[in-house]
Amino acid sequence: KDLITAPYPNGELGGVMAAVDRMALSLAQQRTELERTTEALRHQASTDALTGLANRNLLTDRLNQALIYAHRARRVAGVLVLDLDRFKTVNDSLGHNQGDVLLQTVAQRLLACVREGDTVARLGGDEFVLVLSDMALASDLLAVALDILRALGEPMQLGGHAMTVGASVG
Repeated sequence: KDLITAPYPNGELGGVMAAVDRMALSLAQQRTELERTTEALRHQASTDALTGLANRNLLTDRLNQALIYAHRARRVAGVLVLDLDRFKTVNDSLGHNQGDVLLQTVAQRLLACVREGDTVARLGGDEFVLVLSDMALASDLLAVALDILRALGEPMQLGGHAMTVGASVG
């Protein structure tokens, strides 16, 4: 950034100036790489690698924030826990790769059912948690749960098979 830059004077001083510029460039590159690595680690620490959803760590933070806000604003924070029905059968019959495609598709459908600012997380396996912040009434959760079940009930293609997914939501 703040380089001396050529042309350098002849002699020892010019050599030192060129070396300082090379060191400054190297440090800038190392800083950029360190920032990139730090961001990648931060992302890995808070995101499910398969689905890109929040993981358990980020879920805990988002849930705490939603509860604090709900308490202050006298609103409702809702939590829906979702477990896919017969997911093991998909893995056993179509293979783990297709099971992964199913989980990724479910993740996208869940995201489409919530508002910006809500959180969809994958706990592991076929378990998902949704944190719905800033709800007016607890009964508003029912509409979201029904939207989710409708979205999951739409056919999806897995390994050349059209299938629908059922889920238990609570």
